[in-house]
Amino acid sequence: MEHVRYHLVFQSFKEGINKTEACFLLKSALSLSDRQVAEMMANRRCVLKSNLAREEAIKLGRLLSQKGLNLKAEALATHQKSSPDDLKKQLREGGLEQFFASRFRHTEDEFDTILSLGVLAALPALTYIILPLIGLLLLLPLISVSTWSQQPLAALLQLLFSLLLFVPAIILLPKNQPPQGLEVDPETEELLYQLLQGLQVYLAAPAIRKVTFVDRPVIAINQSPKQWLLRRCTLVIGLPMLEALTLHQLIGMLALELSPVSKNLYQRTWGFFLLWRSAVKQRNESWAGLLDNWVTPIARHQNERALAIAGQLVGFEQKATLIEAQKTLSLVHNDWPDFSDYCRQLNAKPVWQKFIKTVAVTDDSGSAQTSLRFNAPALWVLSTTEGYQKAIGRDQHAAKFTIAASSLWQHFQHYIQRRELFFRLGIEPLSLMPTKPGRKGHGKNAHKLNQQAGKILDCQYDKISVALGISKDAPCDLKAETLIWQQLSAPFWPAAAETDKLFPTARTAYQAIQLLLQMQQWLKAGRLSGPKQTLRNRQLSALQQNFSSLCQKLQPMPVLGGNTRSFADQLNHAAVRRIDDPLSAQEISQNLNPWLNLLTVYWITVSGRLLNAEPE
Repeated sequence: MEHVRYHLVFQSFKEGINKTEACFLLKSALSLSDRQVAEMMANRRCVLKSNLAREEAIKLGRLLSQKGLNLKAEALATHQKSSPDDLKKQLREGGLEQFFASRFRHTEDEFDTILSLGVLAALPALTYIILPLIGLLLLLPLISVSTWSQQPLAALLQLLFSLLLFVPAIILLPKNQPPQGLEVDPETEELLYQLLQGLQVYLAAPAIRKVTFVDRPVIAINQSPKQWLLRRCTLVIGLPMLEALTLHQLIGMLALELSPVSKNLYQRTWGFFLLWRSAVKQRNESWAGLLDNWVTPIARHQNERALAIAGQLVGFEQKATLIEAQKTLSLVHNDWPDFSDYCRQLNAKPVWQKFIKTVAVTDDSGSAQTSLRFNAPALWVLSTTEGYQKAIGRDQHAAKFTIAASSLWQHFQHYIQRRELFFRLGIEPLSLMPTKPGRKGHGKNAHKLNQQAGKILDCQYDKISVALGISKDAPCDLKAETLIWQQLSAPFWPAAAETDKLFPTARTAYQAIQLLLQMQQWLKAGRLSGPKQTLRNRQLSALQQNFSSLCQKLQPMPVLGGNTRSFADQLNHAAVRRIDDPLSAQEISQNLNPWLNLLTVYWITVSGRLLNAEPE
């Protein structure tokens, strides 16, 4: 605890002390503000000096006590800071130096660990160094003309064999793929780079010379071959991570990522192997899978070692939080394309605060590093947040709904399971019509069902073209084609679906989707004028009214929350105009996609539950 810093808090004056004279002397000696002097004159608590070392605090406290002041020394704690400016001031004035006051002592590795690392490092060494070097040695004698004149056949075979030794290095040449994102300027984010430098020195890890912000939840260390040689690396960090984690948790997560390549032995062996394995994955994913049995033991050892290092840095009671954060954010990262598409369809922006549960910590810590708690939001360490969000494209469209990420993620898990059910059946979600379950013995034909759903849309457009005078060809029999569509859909529904109380809701949602698709067909006709435009506007108005009345019957989506009575209220909030307003063809076209996206999610959620025969 010798690195703990303190602030001196004024409590009161001792009896018989001239307050005015004492305050006058202390104001010049300690550079006190008028506000501090006023607090002292009123005998109220105030901080006289902050961020003092233990010896300095003891010396100054004794001196002020002799001057007639009652003081109290309080340990400085970063989590007491209530604003970004206070936190940044605290970190710059000794908070970071205190936290990274010493270096981590890496334990001596056992022989079998060193041997395993050596075997793994031998694979890239063989590919990039040993085989090309042997090939070069074989090529040197072939420079002589006499070799070719005396033994041309042997020289040719030696040439081919030596060139073959360069093939593995050429095939598995590491490709430097810089992470796609926004590179952070060290001068702008000086405090962030100071934090990373302190962590790098503490762990004896490669120097972080570049930081790249991305829009997905990830913390990763990226090394190019040149960076590996120079013991440098690039940190890739997602803004959702900064929103979800406290600064204390962020330091722990960074330690988990840096630990596998900290210490020179691991950097030169494991880091070298990771470069080679990345090149193998880029060439063929299945090739890298062949090494899993070799890699798994050392990867497990690396994970345990990283947790031990992070635990000693941020406190062992935080290990459970770090493990949970690592697991949760790994799942989100793996499903990020689908999750971001789900948020786009809902027109929702996830709020990542409190996404990771924070484990309560005690003030009694066992190491100097854990005496300071950085429980402020990690975003506070940045100079700006909105600017970065705009720069990496997170605010390209203003989301209409702002929802807690934990709630969105929970509903997404149910949604993705039901959407995958459609994929397993081989059918497009909008191709399946809610109808009576088919009789036993009638087989399922997903390909024909998808084709028939597309044919229905074509028939509708042909009929519209004839009505508008665009085409004179006779349209197909829409009623007969719809009957075929119904027969193809029936075998996919379980027998209990029709009696389920959700079935009317599914049917209403699907009817609303069909009305939107019909609006799309009318809008496909393009720009019209005169009677044709009047006819289309009349039809669009009738379809919109039917659509509005159907949406009034639907229950609101729980994921969107809010005090809404029906799904129609949520649609009104998501789109530019209300669904019951009289809209022109252009206004309907602007609102059509938000309506269709929300209804598609609604339909998949409800119908997937029916198809899977889930209890409500």
